[in-house]
Amino acid sequence: MNRFLLPVSVVGTVIGGTVLLKDYVAGGACPSKATIPGRTVIVTGANTGIGKQTALELAKRGGNIILACRDREKCEAAAKDIRGETLNPRVRAEHLDLASLKSIREFAGKIIKGTGVTVNALHPGVARTELGRHTGMHNSAFSGFMLGPFFWLLFKSPQLAAQPSTYLAVAEELESVSGKYFDGLREKAPSPEAEDEEVARRLWTESAHLVGLDMAHGSSGRGHSISR
Repeated sequence: MNRFLLPVSVVGTVIGGTVLLKDYVAGGACPSKATIPGRTVIVTGANTGIGKQTALELAKRGGNIILACRDREKCEAAAKDIRGETLNPRVRAEHLDLASLKSIREFAGKIIKGTGVTVNALHPGVARTELGRHTGMHNSAFSGFMLGPFFWLLFKSPQLAAQPSTYLAVAEELESVSGKYFDGLREKAPSPEAEDEEVARRLWTESAHLVGLDMAHGSSGRGHSISR
């Protein structure tokens, strides 16, 4: 019996350590149980992956959910899936091609002005989504066999990866928080480059130029309004 004690202990330690590591990497579920009846949420890229899971989570909380996607057919199918799973009839699909300024402006023309808007950035973590479907790795049996366990251990499921965006959208304690960066469910200081005021001004000016917007008052600083 003693000769089996060490191997069993090693295996148990490895399994336990793997589970703990996976829990740490995954980051856990959204800690807020808040609901959002009457609130409208737009989720881009919502026909698959993290976007669809985010829309699903928010639909469960009673929101009016707009799925904004480039492929209208897939978007309609995703909206139907979400309505069926959540029994929330206030889930609809709208066409939005983020590579087209014309499409963006047409979409924005359908949606509503409001106040109290907050904007935060987040990194949801590395997830197993369709984003890597064009790499060819998924078509290789060898890669799937060799790398599959590492993907399972280190990559989040789309459902878990959607928890941070759900948290930022519903958490009552974050209603007035804006301009922050979140790594998973935790607020984190951004990189020094992200806090460089000169870089920010150049980015703002160049972005306004690329999308055909003119700076009001001829200023290139942040915080100024812009007009078409």
